[in-house]
Amino acid sequence: METPTARETDVRRSPLIRGLGGAAQRLWSVYGGYALGFVSLFLIWQLASLYVVSSVLFPPPTVVFTKGLLLVRNGVLLEDSTISMFRLAEAQLKQQGKLSKPLDYGAFVYPDLLRKVQPMKVNYKP
Repeated sequence: METPTARETDVRRSPLIRGLGGAAQRLWSVYGGYALGFVSLFLIWQLASLYVVSSVLFPPPTVVFTKGLLLVRNGVLLEDSTISMFRLAEAQLKQQGKLSKPLDYGAFVYPDLLRKVQPMKVNYKP
C-alpha cells in the first residue's frame, strides 16, 4: 500500500473540497452535453450567418442578443412578452383542462396605472 502524499491527504480530510469537486463533476456529467450543444448551436449559427447566408432574415446571434438587450432596457420587450406569456399559460391550462373559465387579464395587468407612470411604453389595450 502506497503512502498518500500531503496533497491527497488534505483532499481526503476536507469534505467541503471533496463535495464541491464531486458536485461539479456530477453537474458536468449531467448537463455538460446540453451546455456543449447549446454553445455549439450558437457557434454554428454565428458562423453560418456570417459566412454562408448573410442576409437580413438570418442575422448573427450577436446582433439578435444586442437588439434584445436594447429592447429589455427600453422596456418594450418585457411589455409585449408579458401578455404573450399570459396567453401561452392560458392556452396550456385550457388544453390540460385545468382552466374552468377564461382568464380576465384585467386581474393581472393594469394598463391604466402603467400609462400614468410611463405612457409611451404601454401599448396594451384590454
